[in-house]
Order: sequence, then structure tokens, then C-alpha cells
Amino acid sequence: MATIITPDLCDEFPEVSVVAPGFNNYGGIKAFGGEIVTVKCFEDNSVVKEQVGLPGKVESWL
Repeated sequence: MATIITPDLCDEFPEVSVVAPGFNNYGGIKAFGGEIVTVKCFEDNSVVKEQVGLPGKVESWL
């Protein structure tokens, strides 16, 4: 089965609307923090894929 990636789906079908997901706590961590990176990617989301693939450091507080 092919993986459907939201940005690619929206690029292919401009009439598609995406609703922002609600925040749900599935891991038992009530708060977290970490580095935020903003990327600019006009018509090419490969930079996003690259950033998501990098190791991250998460600090959690109960």
C-alpha cells in the first residue's frame, strides 16, 4: 500500500481541505519542550523530510 503524504495530496488536489488535528495525550507526558526549526520550502517539501529525519532531543516535565 502506498503512503499518502498530506502535502503531496494537497498539491495534487487543491480542493482538498485539511483540518488541524486536536492535541491528544497518548504518551502520558503532559508537557514537553525542544528546539523549533522553521523551514521555507516553496513547491518542494524535501527540506521538511530532511529535518524530520534528524535526531531530536525532547525535555519532558510531569
